[in-house]
Amino acid sequence: MNRALLNIRVKSLPRSRNFAGPQKRDVWCQRRRHVCYASASSIIPISDFITIYGAGDEPHVCSPLPAPADQQEDRNSKPVMVYLPGIDGTGLAAAKQFPMLMKHFNLVTFVTPPGDRTSYEGLLEILTNFIESLELPPSLPVYVMGESFGGLLALSLASRCPGMVDRVVLVNPATSFSKSLWPQIAPVLLNTPREAYGALPLLLAPVLGNPINLLQASLDDIPEGTSLVDQAIALVDGAFGLLNQLPILADILPRDTLAHKLELLKQGCEIVEGEVGDVKQRVFVLVGDQDLLLPSEQEGSKLQSKLARAHVRVERGRSHALLQEGGVDLVSIMKEEGFYVSTRRLSVPAVKRYKGSSFGTSQPIELPTDIELGRYSERVTSFGRRLTSPVFISTYMDGNKVSGLGALPMPGEQRPILFVGNHQSLALDMGVFCEEILKTRGIMLRGLAHPAIFASARRGNKGSEEDPARLDAMPAFINALNGRDNNGTRNRSFEVFLEEFGAVPVGPTNFVRLLQGKEAILLYPGGVKEAYRKKGQEYQLFWPQKSEFVRMAAKYDAIIVPFAGVGVDDGLNIVLDSDEMKDIPFLGQFISQSSEAIPQARRGVNADSEESRDSFVSPIAVPKLPPNRLYYMFQKPIELSKEIVDDREACEQIYRDVKKSVEDGIEYLLEKRNTDPYSDFGTRLAYESFRGTAPTFPIYEHDDHNNM
Repeated sequence: MNRALLNIRVKSLPRSRNFAGPQKRDVWCQRRRHVCYASASSIIPISDFITIYGAGDEPHVCSPLPAPADQQEDRNSKPVMVYLPGIDGTGLAAAKQFPMLMKHFNLVTFVTPPGDRTSYEGLLEILTNFIESLELPPSLPVYVMGESFGGLLALSLASRCPGMVDRVVLVNPATSFSKSLWPQIAPVLLNTPREAYGALPLLLAPVLGNPINLLQASLDDIPEGTSLVDQAIALVDGAFGLLNQLPILADILPRDTLAHKLELLKQGCEIVEGEVGDVKQRVFVLVGDQDLLLPSEQEGSKLQSKLARAHVRVERGRSHALLQEGGVDLVSIMKEEGFYVSTRRLSVPAVKRYKGSSFGTSQPIELPTDIELGRYSERVTSFGRRLTSPVFISTYMDGNKVSGLGALPMPGEQRPILFVGNHQSLALDMGVFCEEILKTRGIMLRGLAHPAIFASARRGNKGSEEDPARLDAMPAFINALNGRDNNGTRNRSFEVFLEEFGAVPVGPTNFVRLLQGKEAILLYPGGVKEAYRKKGQEYQLFWPQKSEFVRMAAKYDAIIVPFAGVGVDDGLNIVLDSDEMKDIPFLGQFISQSSEAIPQARRGVNADSEESRDSFVSPIAVPKLPPNRLYYMFQKPIELSKEIVDDREACEQIYRDVKKSVEDGIEYLLEKRNTDPYSDFGTRLAYESFRGTAPTFPIYEHDDHNNM
């Protein structure tokens, strides 16, 4: 954080026997900007926190991070985490987690004093202004963690600041408040006699948290080998501490404050319901299955279906106050789930932050962590890999070939890379193909996908009477692999699958921006015509006559890597293709009418004729058994130069060379797979059941490389 912004000294922390460390701490704030910073080397009691940090009547952001100048540089190099608390508004509900969070994050908390009456939208405005004022490099992650009511604010903030909020953590979020019993119970609480109101925290304590787990927290910091007597003393001290803190909740939430907070919960649920579908960031949802305050476990499943990139973890035996319970280490949990990153790995280096979401755009995209990629593999591609045992071959610039992907050029600071190849039927191999390149080489292929796939996403994926109808098998297949239905929510849609792996709608603008960014670009010139090929068209290329993509790539000195894939086209039995379906009464008329509304990928110079129109009518196909082995050949890279941009004949010759290279690769693989001793499914399965991935036909003879 920029210390230059902090220009008003407020006060120092009073002496207290309840915390260790220095007795004086400086609190700095800038009320106009709603920002407050404090130095603290230990956790502060709630009563002191209210006195110091809750001073005034405006919500503000506070930081318990160390403020000494010698630690300033280290603090600014850490990821930022903005913690949004529950309705108590103190920011100390996660106090037990603060020491470990401070080691890994530049941690700030959002405080709303008991006397504050800011609306939900007003709170969001303060948070949005704070987030947008941060001057951070694109590589430094910004986390927003919302607990209970804070979960509502976190989702709204992520929706409204997609370029500044990178990852979201939700802990027992209150998104289910309107579906819980609390809207009915609230009037009873608010009408409790004044004399009895102060005792409510004690009565509700078993609901707020598991007493046994809360007491266990007293033992978390005791060194191993501590005597039983000392452990018992620590438990007693912990029990007295809990009893002393509970009555303070009545001071934090007096009757009129509680009424306002309940209204905020109502407002937040209504607003988030309309915004949750716009949250594209990666979201980690942590819930306790013993939450008696809210139906958090069920809500976790619902959020996973509504959010594009949500992962849920259920903590067994944990309550609503799970972050305060013993044995819970949030940072360790985030690491276990692959959700903690200290630096964002981007597809290519970025100069500045993009204001919007990178998913589905030509901006650099954050790569998934190894654990996130492994989770995707386990859920989507592992079964297919087991059946098809894919083989990858790559070629160096000198024409020598090697097993694996070691010869592939890398994108980045030097030149963009354009991977150009054949689209196999229904794109059934695309997940394995993209995953392998990302896993083994760290290259995120930025695919140029048909704009019809993204059409519903651009309308919020809610569907409408204007949505172009299409008989499309690919989304259903991908959703089935993900174990999801086709209900139209973002998390269950084919476009989310493509966006996750860097795809953007195909078009000149996105293509040029990806080239300018020196990205690794994936292009299937045959597009839908190859993916939805007809009977008897196995491994045929249906490329446009124009060589426009070569000229555009040459302008940015790109390297073209032709590639070929086999194993899918002749592994399917096409029962009905699009032509045959068009001949069916009523169905054919429906197809003709709906195709008029589908946006086209080939426009302008690439729209050769009426025959070039894309028909989003997938064939009805069934797999042949046993399944084929998959083979991929990356041919010798072709280096382009700006010098040929205006030489149309040179561009057309390179276009023909690229196409011929892909055709040669297909022919090579079809021929060589007949010599693969493990092309037979049974033989291959028997080998791999005991010895790992089966070998294939010889790639080289005398050394590590061999010319084709």
